Amino acid sequence: MKKKSFFRRLVKNKSCFIGFIMIVLLIVVALLDSVIATYDYNKGNVTDRYKAPSAEHLFGTDEMGRDVFSRTVYGTKLALRSALLGAAIEMAIGVSLGLIAGFFGKWIDTTITFVADMIWSLPTIVIAMAFVMLLGKSLDNVIIACALAGWPRYTRIVRAKTMGLKDQPFVETGIAFGESKAALMFKYIFPNILPSMLVMASISMPGFIGSTTTLSFLGMGAQPPSPDWGLAISRGASVIYRAPWVTIFPCLALIYTIIAFSLFGEGLRDLIDPRLQGN
Repeated sequence: MKKKSFFRRLVKNKSCFIGFIMIVLLIVVALLDSVIATYDYNKGNVTDRYKAPSAEHLFGTDEMGRDVFSRTVYGTKLALRSALLGAAIEMAIGVSLGLIAGFFGKWIDTTITFVADMIWSLPTIVIAMAFVMLLGKSLDNVIIACALAGWPRYTRIVRAKTMGLKDQPFVETGIAFGESKAALMFKYIFPNILPSMLVMASISMPGFIGSTTTLSFLGMGAQPPSPDWGLAISRGASVIYRAPWVTIFPCLALIYTIIAFSLFGEGLRDLIDPRLQGN
């Protein structure tokens, strides 16, 4: 009954439902990219350089005569992978440190909070760029770098929730049964904060996609011949007046993806945990 009730609320929440449908379409495109794409994304013909959109090439061609439509379609999987993997890494680090800080308190809490506040006070993109310089240029390193720069958003909320839950009767019951501290954190407290963390993950995904795309645009993320949207936008920027389609269509795909996750995240927050609105 609860699942049915939640689904009804999801359908009634227009923002969440529209975002959900948009994300499902993205997933379908990512799974069926080889079927939807009309050409090999990395196969080009120099005689077809910068051809305008047509029946043969729906989104035109780029500087190497490669089909922009096919490259945009294949780029969908990279964008979704970046968002999901980045959110998972962020949540794993942030939740773990937040639980430890809130549960143990004292100098452990002070140390973790200090590091989190220090990272949180700096622009995410700047910290991510610093990590990429250390790790090397690649999309995977950009994902890791952005996650290492974004985990404090989870730590701050998890810490506060843990401090409010650790003295609750169900946790004291676990202590009475001799449960270890790790079990108390991850078996008793964590399930109670998981819904809020899932909402936070969905809300943070648009920003994460934007950060990874920005770093790829700057040449620090995906490298040629990757069909990454940020890389495509970067390479097309120099010919924006001559061949605007090289940049426009990856931009539209990026905007669509960010809007999809934004709508879903905002709607999911209203359904599960409206208290996160102020964070």
